[in-house]
Amino acid sequence: MDRNYIVEVPRHGSFFLSWVAYVRPWILFAMLTAIGLLVSQSANAANIILAGYVILFIGIVKLIYDLAWRRRFRFFYDLEGVWLVRGLLPGRRGKKGLSWLEIDEVACDSGPFSWLTKSYGITISHRFSATRQLHISQIKHGDRAVAAINERLMQEFTD
Repeated sequence: MDRNYIVEVPRHGSFFLSWVAYVRPWILFAMLTAIGLLVSQSANAANIILAGYVILFIGIVKLIYDLAWRRRFRFFYDLEGVWLVRGLLPGRRGKKGLSWLEIDEVACDSGPFSWLTKSYGITISHRFSATRQLHISQIKHGDRAVAAINERLMQEFTD
C-alpha cells in the first residue's frame, strides 16, 4: 500500500469527531427549515413561495453535505507521524500532518464542557515553527488520543 495515498486508516490510532461536531449542522438546518417554511407558508406570491422552497432545499443539501464531510474526517497516527484527512469532494480532499521528528508537544483543551461531552480540542505543536501547528477541535476521546500520541512520541525518542 502506498503511504501517500490513504486507502485504509489504522484502526488502533484512528480518532473521529465527537457528537458535538454534529450539533451545528442540525441547528443550521432547523433555522433554514423554519425560515423556509415561514416564507413559503406566509406568502401569497408564487415567487416568494418558490423562494421559501429554495431555502428548504438549500437547508437539506447543506445538512447532507455537512454530515458527509464530518463523516469523512479522520485524525490518526501511524509509523510516520500524525495526520489529519478531511474533505468530501475530490478537489477539496486533503491530508496534512506532522512527522514524529517535527512534533514538539501534544496537548488537549480541558474543561468541564470537554469532560462532560468527551469532546476535546487537540493542539500539536511543531518543533521548529509556531505557524505549522495543528489544532483540531471536537475529537471524540481526544484526551486518550493525546495520551496515545505522547506515549508514541516518547517511544520514538527513547529507542
